[in-house]
Amino acid sequence: MTTNLVYLPIDCLYPHPDNPRKELGDLTELADSIKAKGVLQNLTVVKGHAQTQEEWLKYTALYNENPSEELREKINAKWYEDGYTIIIGHRRTGASKIAGLTVVPCVIVDMTPEEQVTTMLLENMQRSDLTVYEQAQGFQMLLNFGTSIEEIASKSGFSTTTVRRRIKMCELDQNRLKTISAERQLSLTDFDELAKIEDIKQRNKLLEKLGTSDFNYALKEALQKQIVNKNLPKALELLKKLKAKEIKDNEIWSGHYEEVTKVIDLTKWEKTKEYIPETSSEKLYYTKPGIYGTFRIYKKKHIEKAPKKTEQQIQREKRIKEAWDFVLEQSALLYEMRKEFIEALKVTAKNEKTILQGLLYRTAFSAIGYMYCDKTSIAKLFNLEDAGVYSRDRNINIYRALDSLANDDLAKFVYYSFDDSKDYLFIETTDYRHNSTFPSYEPNGKLLALYKWLELLGYETSGIEKSLLDGTHQIYQTWKDESAALSEALS
Repeated sequence: MTTNLVYLPIDCLYPHPDNPRKELGDLTELADSIKAKGVLQNLTVVKGHAQTQEEWLKYTALYNENPSEELREKINAKWYEDGYTIIIGHRRTGASKIAGLTVVPCVIVDMTPEEQVTTMLLENMQRSDLTVYEQAQGFQMLLNFGTSIEEIASKSGFSTTTVRRRIKMCELDQNRLKTISAERQLSLTDFDELAKIEDIKQRNKLLEKLGTSDFNYALKEALQKQIVNKNLPKALELLKKLKAKEIKDNEIWSGHYEEVTKVIDLTKWEKTKEYIPETSSEKLYYTKPGIYGTFRIYKKKHIEKAPKKTEQQIQREKRIKEAWDFVLEQSALLYEMRKEFIEALKVTAKNEKTILQGLLYRTAFSAIGYMYCDKTSIAKLFNLEDAGVYSRDRNINIYRALDSLANDDLAKFVYYSFDDSKDYLFIETTDYRHNSTFPSYEPNGKLLALYKWLELLGYETSGIEKSLLDGTHQIYQTWKDESAALSEALS
C-alpha cells in the first residue's frame, strides 16, 4: 500500500458505492468545526471512481443524440479512471462542502476492493457509527469477496456466532427491514432471537412485529410451531408402526372412543413420546396434532349402545373443546413469557420499591381470599428444596435464607409468591375443561394484579394478552352469541 498526502478538489471526490454506512447523519456541528479550524484529519481515497447514476444518464442522453463507440464504452463502463473514491472521510467531505471548502487534505492509497470494504467497515465500527442493519450488509460484502467468517470475526472483533447472525439478517426482506429500522428502535437481542426461526418466509413475517410489544409473543408462538413441525414426522412414524388410524375430531366427540394415553406434546417430544406404546393388541386411533402440537391416542369404547348424538351436538362439543384448548394453550404460552421476563429482571434502586409493591398485591389476596404460592420454586430459590423445608429447623433455615437472599432474586421471590403457572387461566371459572359450555369472560383479579405489577416493572403486554385479560377477545364471543340466542328462544 502506497500513500502520499495531497490537497484535492472536493468536486473530484466520490462517495464509495459500498460504504456500509448509508446515512451520514447531522453534519451541522462538524461543518461549524471545519469552518472554524479546517479539516484536522486527512481523508483516505483511492484513484478512480465507480460510475454514478448521473454519469450514466448523461452519457446515455449524449449517445442517443450522437451515437459513438467512445460514448458506448462510457455507458458500459463500471469504473472511471478520473477522480477519487473516498474510503475514510465521507462525513468530513459532506461537512466540508457545507463549510464552503473547495479542497481537502487526502492520502491516496492503493487498495483491493476487499481491503476497501474492510477498512470502511472497521473504521465505522470503531466509532460505533453503524446500525445492526449496516453491519450485516458489510459482513455480507466481505463474505462475497471470499473472506471467511473466521477472518471477518478476527478483523472486526466480533465472535463468529455474532458474525453469522448478522449475515443471517441479509436473508430478510431488505426493503422492509430498512423501512422498519427507520421507523422503530430495534435491538440486537431481537435480531438474534429472530435468527432462531429457520424458515425465511416465517422470519420475514415476524419481521413485521420486530420492535413492537407483540414481537415476543409472535416469536414464542413461531418457535413452538417450529418444534412441532420438526417432531411431527417422528410421531407419525411411531403411529405408523402401531398401524394406528387417523380419525377426525368429530369422530372423537361421537362418544365411541376413549383415551389410552396421556397427552402427547410435540413441544416436549423426548418426554412425552414414551406415552406412545410400542405394540397394542387393540386397534388404535389418533387425531392429527393441532398447531400447538398436542394429540392423544384412542381405542374404541366398549359400552352399551347409547343414543346417537346429533351432528349439531357433535359440532357444538367440538367447538367447545377447541375454545378451551385455545384458552389453555395461550395460558401456557403467555406464562412462559411472564416467567422469562421476571427471571431476566435486574433489581435496581429505581425498581426495588415497585418490586416490593407486588408483595402488597399478593398479601391482600392471601389475607382476604385463598391463594397458594409456588413453594417448590421458592424453596429452590432459598436452596431448601431438599429436606430443609420439612426439617424441624425449617423456620430458622428460612430466616437464614431470607437474610442471605441475593438482591436480583427479590423479584423472583415476589413472582413465585403469586403462584403463576401455565394453568393460571385468564378467566375465573369453575368449568375447567369440562366441555359443557364455552369459555365465558369473568375477570381474574389475581392475574390482573400480577399484570399490573409486571407492567410497572416494564413488561410489555402483547395485544392478545390484553384482549384475553379484558374480555374483548373473540374466543368469548361464542358464549355471548349462544346466550343471546337462548334468551331469544325462551322469550
